[in-house]
Amino acid sequence: MRMLLRCHIRNGRPVLWASRAMLIVLGWQALTATANYHGNWTAFFCTGSLREIPPQLKAESIYTFPGSRGYDGQFYHYMAHDPFRQRNFARYIDEPGLRYRRILVPLMAWTIAAGRDQLVDFAYYTVVLASVFLGTYCLAVYAQVHGRHPVCGLLFLFSPAVLISVDRMLVDSTLAAFTAAFLIASNRPRSWRFWLVLAGAALTRETGILLAFASGATAILRERRRSVLILSALTPCAAWYLFAYRHNPPFAYYPSHVLFASLISAALHPTQYAADIPFAWAIQLGDVVALVGATLAVVLGLVYSRFWRPEATTMAAFLFAALAALVQPGDLWVHLSRIISPLLLILTSAWIRSGRVLLMAPTLLILPRVLMQFGKQVYGILHFSWL
Repeated sequence: MRMLLRCHIRNGRPVLWASRAMLIVLGWQALTATANYHGNWTAFFCTGSLREIPPQLKAESIYTFPGSRGYDGQFYHYMAHDPFRQRNFARYIDEPGLRYRRILVPLMAWTIAAGRDQLVDFAYYTVVLASVFLGTYCLAVYAQVHGRHPVCGLLFLFSPAVLISVDRMLVDSTLAAFTAAFLIASNRPRSWRFWLVLAGAALTRETGILLAFASGATAILRERRRSVLILSALTPCAAWYLFAYRHNPPFAYYPSHVLFASLISAALHPTQYAADIPFAWAIQLGDVVALVGATLAVVLGLVYSRFWRPEATTMAAFLFAALAALVQPGDLWVHLSRIISPLLLILTSAWIRSGRVLLMAPTLLILPRVLMQFGKQVYGILHFSWL
């Protein structure tokens, strides 16, 4: 395995495909910012006009969407300007106890910018692009190790978390990148790189803690001393949580007592779209197809994993599937594709390894509904190009 990795790194092909993925994303962002947002890249933070903006950031001329409360990216943007809560930006964040748990991406942006407000936004975009590069590179290396062409690394762009993140500056693409790194680093659980992957995933999003749990549980079955080393990767996360909770009470979320509660609720109470929305019927159909894909992904994670080899990736698939199966019904269904994106990446890696088409089906079923979110931007680009 080590010789294979050295060979593939030396020939540079995974790096080539990772660079192409990053350029694809950067090209799309530049095009849509120019055509749809008058060249104002702050539009990617999806700031709503119905929410108050910190007065310290007024000079940024932040693009706001009229009549909207915005999306999660606006809160991570504020965190990047105030990661240690010294400027009272938390009062402009919807759930500080939840958002500040997901500190890694905002903190990296703040660090790269050396704390200077005028550079934080650029640094944030850089972190998201670096996540695309890392995730694609790791998946390309994984493909080569298992005898596939490194172009398979571009499947990283098929992840709903990645697509939504590059459009709305979320932290989920970074967790997806750590998941891709987990796929190749888990073969060397004693390496410092694997420790960093687990620590980084936990600090990116609380669901990333499941990667450490999966690795620790697998190690316990083989070598207990190694499990202690693996679980120590959660130490930075625990220390940060203690700091964050000094200012706000922990954000508690209680799982459902009914398996597949959110999926069942979404099936029985589908989202209704106004008749004047263009192609409302296609969006409604996309919801149904995506719901089938999400359900299939969870079932594969819970059931099909029994037939995989006993390893950390198998355990991680099971844990992410269990998490999705226990999500409370309600608005969280809208975010389910982001929650299960690590599971979808693990299923993609299993397809790369085994060639079983069923393992790619959940991603392919969810993908059309995610891509529909870009319809308005595509229309704006086409309209701009005809002018």
